[in-house]
Amino acid sequence: MVNITDMRSDAIIVTTSGVESIALPGLTLSETVAWIQQGLTEYKKDENSQVRGKKNPPYREFLQWLWSTCVRTIVEIIYHNQMPTLDNLPRIWWIGVGTASSLPFHAAGDHSIGSTENMFSWAISSYTPTIKARAHARGRPSKTSEDRKAKPQLLVVAMMPTTPEEPDLENVKKEISVVPASDKVDLFQ
Repeated sequence: MVNITDMRSDAIIVTTSGVESIALPGLTLSETVAWIQQGLTEYKKDENSQVRGKKNPPYREFLQWLWSTCVRTIVEIIYHNQMPTLDNLPRIWWIGVGTASSLPFHAAGDHSIGSTENMFSWAISSYTPTIKARAHARGRPSKTSEDRKAKPQLLVVAMMPTTPEEPDLENVKKEISVVPASDKVDLFQ
């Protein structure tokens, strides 16, 4: 859980072995707000690809800043400075509080070719709104042996291939067709 205020910023790390609070002195509210106000992650309908492409360098800078001021500290503490192997990455559940709720923790880091100074090299990221929601999801009763014997079912939810006043999404039907018909329980479009 990451919280950013004008007084200080902290991460609360909750694991099966305990709870630990760590200060994040480099993660300031003013800098965080300044990055967010640049609108680097916003999609604007009237922007063309050239305008969006110009956002890439500052966005990469933002992701490196988020890594160095916050995420690196957290993963190094969790994993005791030992980077996990790429074939067995653990999962981290992120909770951003207040201003931190809009930060892309999962993408933080240096994404230069060959770099492992990024979240993708350390863990598989997921998000949850609260610790209570995560605990509730973990606490659900496991499936009965009868449920496990039943054939797994899949729900496919696809975007409509057409949207008024927008270009058609040509690959929607192709993406749906990849799922074998026998596995499709319901298809909502």
